[in-house]
Amino acid sequence: MSPRASFLVWWGLPILCVGLGAGIAAFLGEGGMFGRGPGQIGPLMVGAGYFAAVAALALIFRIRQSQVAFRDRDRFDKPVELAMVALCAPILAAGVWVATKSAVGNLAPVRTISGKLESVDQIGAFGRTYAIDLDTTATPLMLECRFKRNCGSPTPFLQLQPGTQIQTQLLQGKVLGLWADGRTLVEPRRQRAGRLALGAAILVALIAYALSFAVVSVRLLFGPQDTERRLA
Repeated sequence: MSPRASFLVWWGLPILCVGLGAGIAAFLGEGGMFGRGPGQIGPLMVGAGYFAAVAALALIFRIRQSQVAFRDRDRFDKPVELAMVALCAPILAAGVWVATKSAVGNLAPVRTISGKLESVDQIGAFGRTYAIDLDTTATPLMLECRFKRNCGSPTPFLQLQPGTQIQTQLLQGKVLGLWADGRTLVEPRRQRAGRLALGAAILVALIAYALSFAVVSVRLLFGPQDTERRLA
């Protein structure tokens, strides 16, 4: 496998697919790094313009490469490869930034909200997220059970009755601890420990992937041409 093909398989296509999915989710979602609602699309439009311009340049160079004689095609290799790296690098950098921000945010102080329960709804494709609506909150509070169903609570959340006195601890806008009529349903220390471990693992994996991407990119852009290119 040539260096360019290896770069596309292991770095280019995965990074571009993840970036496209994250961009669509940020555009359609109700919240995120770009603010609330799909109306906050300024940064997304800037990013889309950048990627469209770089992709257009890569396409122009590739088309031009196919139109020249075989002996002259090598001079178009580096611009195409540079465009490939330029498309992937911002997405990977943004991923590392988001993972770092999330990991550091797990160390932030919590805030407590109390009120009477109005409703509990199970949402999400896998049924591991609950929307808890209190009479003191304008929007439902999100409780994500990433490690255990029902977050290990002895009482199923859907069995909680309206009017139950609820006390919650919030971290980064998500429920960290939950009490109902004085009974502990979700232990905040265990939830925080799980979030810290998961956030640290994701951050370390992304940093390792980014470092490998940097090494491969340098080799691709500044390394000697492979045999196939010289023969072409």
